[in-house]
Amino acid sequence: MLMATIFKVAVPPELQAFLPADYARRNLEIIRQRGAVLRELGLKAAFSGKEPAYLPEAVFRAHPDWRGPRCEHPRRSRHAYYSLCIDRPEVLAMYRKAVAEICRVAPVELFTFLTNDSGSGICWSVSLYPGRMGLPGVASVPTPSVWSAS
Repeated sequence: MLMATIFKVAVPPELQAFLPADYARRNLEIIRQRGAVLRELGLKAAFSGKEPAYLPEAVFRAHPDWRGPRCEHPRRSRHAYYSLCIDRPEVLAMYRKAVAEICRVAPVELFTFLTNDSGSGICWSVSLYPGRMGLPGVASVPTPSVWSAS
């Protein structure tokens, strides 16, 4: 994986119809094997990637409420790609399941993510190539309000 995404490693049940399970299983097995070496040495792991990453359009046709911002570069791409809206409780639940699975197989202690480039994006980010966007009520939320919301 050149640029990892959580769902390329652990696919939650809600996305299994849309994502290649064999690819994710192979990636999770690599993490499991490397995690075993780290545990043997008493070390911890870090997971670095991009999130929320774009998903196939079929996901958003089946679940329109999950559609987040357009996250490809509009002048460089032939098609529009969208990431998940992480302000949706059901989307956050999928991330919790997938992260728990990764942490179950390897001693991951740190996650870092690129959130506004390389096919990822957050609705209320001011750094998206096309600008803020997403579902009504999310894209227009002032950034400081979003950060302080719990």
